[in-house]
Amino acid sequence: MRFYVFAFLTAFALSPQTAQAADKDAEYLALADAAVAAPDTAKWCEIREMYPDTSFYRALGNPAQAQKAEEAGKRMILDKSKESVEKFKRFSREHFGNLGAHRYAAYLYKWNRELIKEGMDGPLPNFGKGIDYIDNKLEKKAAKAFLDCAVATGDGRTPATGFKVITGDEQRIIIEQYFRVDATEARMSRDGARVNSIVKVQIPDGAAVDIHFVLDDRMVQRLKETSGNP
Repeated sequence: MRFYVFAFLTAFALSPQTAQAADKDAEYLALADAAVAAPDTAKWCEIREMYPDTSFYRALGNPAQAQKAEEAGKRMILDKSKESVEKFKRFSREHFGNLGAHRYAAYLYKWNRELIKEGMDGPLPNFGKGIDYIDNKLEKKAAKAFLDCAVATGDGRTPATGFKVITGDEQRIIIEQYFRVDATEARMSRDGARVNSIVKVQIPDGAAVDIHFVLDDRMVQRLKETSGNP
């Protein structure tokens, strides 16, 4: 069972709030670019923690959705244009802190490679340099690193030690990839200002177990904004 949880610029200067947001974006992108240049010394958890404070995260819409990354990938497959590739590269950079985006990019690369091995045309555009716009090793390393960051925030056994997640995709990925089990039920609860998600999973040849997640406050705020709730 797959489940999903839910500038104003003057001619002369940025407003204080906009300037602060721009500074946060710039700091985040600098860390992301440094990770691309030197993955072994990247500040993975710092990048992930900073991502929800960026304008890129806020512009993504409901942070539980993986659709935006898939839309960018499908556009490349359909258009096979340099413009669509540039848009995909821009999305990948701006959403570098998104675990699901890295997993999707790695999936695209693997799928394209497997079809070519079978003697078929690869679905991804190739402008004579191969699929040089997806660094498969980096995508897999980033996906593992961000998953490690996500599961380091708790053990998921109790409400007090729930995994702190910044997107609904992280919750799904932890269930499917880290625990390697199937979700059978999901419900929400509130503990004061904190919003929790409890996912019941079926242990193979065993009992059903609850895995607890804590939704990052910034994720909760984003969900409120996109749902229209106060």
